[in-house]
Amino acid sequence: MDSFIKTMEGSSKLVKLVLCIPVLNITWIIYRICKSLKANNALHLVLSILVIFVFWIVWIIDIITILLYDKVFWID
Repeated sequence: MDSFIKTMEGSSKLVKLVLCIPVLNITWIIYRICKSLKANNALHLVLSILVIFVFWIVWIIDIITILLYDKVFWID
């Protein structure tokens, strides 16, 4: 799980943007779940699971935050 988080955070901006495509955005949802599990935070885990149901909004937010800050939007 740690290697997955490091890989996702260390990816280039282009790779991160490609993974924001609506079908591929599931990787960022898995990233959020893994990051919440690693932090052992139940609230963040529940929120990351709820993101699955509103992914059509979150992928736009992810694109914007990657372009501006080079990371996906998350609470941590």
